[in-house]
Amino acid sequence: MISAFCLLVLTTTSGQVIVDTAYFINTYSNEEVEPGKAKVIQLTIKMPDGSICYKMLDKRRNKVIRQTCYNGDTPCGTWISEGGGTFDYSGKYSYSDTTYTDIPNYTVKFGKLECTTPGNFEPPVFPQNEHDFQKFVTDRLIYPQIATENGIQGKVESQFVIDETGHLTDLRIKMGGAKLLDAETARIILQSPVWIPAKLNGKPIKSCINITLYFVLQG
Repeated sequence: MISAFCLLVLTTTSGQVIVDTAYFINTYSNEEVEPGKAKVIQLTIKMPDGSICYKMLDKRRNKVIRQTCYNGDTPCGTWISEGGGTFDYSGKYSYSDTTYTDIPNYTVKFGKLECTTPGNFEPPVFPQNEHDFQKFVTDRLIYPQIATENGIQGKVESQFVIDETGHLTDLRIKMGGAKLLDAETARIILQSPVWIPAKLNGKPIKSCINITLYFVLQG
């Protein structure tokens, strides 16, 4: 109880408010127990921006063993897995089913860029992994722990703009999939280094990259 009280003071002074406290035998249990029998404490915390974080603590060590945060039903903020991994889901992206029609479009297929817009364009070039952006993404992608536990699978269709300076901007994800998979896709794509931009008649231009990722549970 002393540890929980100390944490409450720390969170409220930083603009966070604990709105609920629950006690469990372990992180996988949905049945609450008396505080004296609990090994895990779950704090429901309202953040200054209105998002909600669920922080699970090892009661004996007062150590965070899992944390998830949501803005509505969209993952956000910093997530912590039980293995100790930290995932930043604060990157900016939007949902849209529209396609750019005023700039050349490329689709990532088998590690290559396939142009779907007629014209004499020089394609953008990804500077790492032998120009294979798909490998860059899949090498860094981590199947979210909660998605694994709940059997969440699916595909995520996304597109983004490489501007005239080679920077990745305006990441968009098509509606319809699991939002946790969307967030993991965005987390990796937004780590992209600067590209060599597409060109028309030797002049750098904007281009749109489309990529689809598949999340499939094995076994």
